[in-house]
Amino acid sequence: MIPGNARPHRSGLWLFFAITFGWSWGLLGIVFVSGADLSLPILVGVMAGPGLAAFTCAFVYDHHRFFAALGLSSNPFNIWLLVAFTAPLIIIAISHIATQYLGGREILPLEGAFTAAISDAGVDVQTLPLPVKQLAWLQVISAPLAGATINTLAMMLTEEVGWRGWLWDRWSHMPFWQHALLTGFIWGLWHAPVIALGYNYPELPLWGPVIFIAMVMLMTPIIALVRERGGSMAHAAMFHGVFNAVAPITVLVLADQSMPWRGAVGLGGFGALALGCIWVMVYRMKRPTAV
Repeated sequence: MIPGNARPHRSGLWLFFAITFGWSWGLLGIVFVSGADLSLPILVGVMAGPGLAAFTCAFVYDHHRFFAALGLSSNPFNIWLLVAFTAPLIIIAISHIATQYLGGREILPLEGAFTAAISDAGVDVQTLPLPVKQLAWLQVISAPLAGATINTLAMMLTEEVGWRGWLWDRWSHMPFWQHALLTGFIWGLWHAPVIALGYNYPELPLWGPVIFIAMVMLMTPIIALVRERGGSMAHAAMFHGVFNAVAPITVLVLADQSMPWRGAVGLGGFGALALGCIWVMVYRMKRPTAV
């Protein structure tokens, strides 16, 4: 079982899913029909669906245990917060190595990769405040820090307060693997319209969502272990935030960014996540309960 505080009643799942999918898919529907670009502000609004649902449901159904229902009742500053920071970096590093050596993909010099990306964005590199090489290394060095701070806070207020906050609390009666895989499937399905519109797999509008669902179902047990043992939704947000900040670099530096070897979101990432799931299985067998 997933450990938690006092066993919550199970009301409100219908409202949680209605708000989560209704808000996010509704905004994406408006974007699609209007022909507008999926800009960063709109994307942030779309990602807010689970958070909006979690805060609403916690207020309606759990006002007497509001913070516990959102996964915020425990002190997050323990060793598992460090695990939540380092685990995605290890997974991304393995995916990068696998992509290069097993997939045979050429890795571009960092300066060249960033120059190409900046030019593709329509920006003249001559107008940049720093040389591209310095900016590239600054980005690489700062990405984990941004993931552990800005991204983590954003995830706590949007996605993770829903998936590993309120929904975790509601499904705490389930066995670990059932809970993790079911959450992963719903989490991936919720992303489907964004993926179909070109994120992660721009050349695969139909198969991209299917691939992404499989990917996050592999990722979810790892996040679930960090959440379970850390005791707080903040641990899941840390993992999620760091992964989202660093993983795109593994795609950016590829000379050939096509599938199936597409950095952390391609076969290399799948292999690294599969190894992570094996580690979760072994760890939970040796230490079946949180301490």
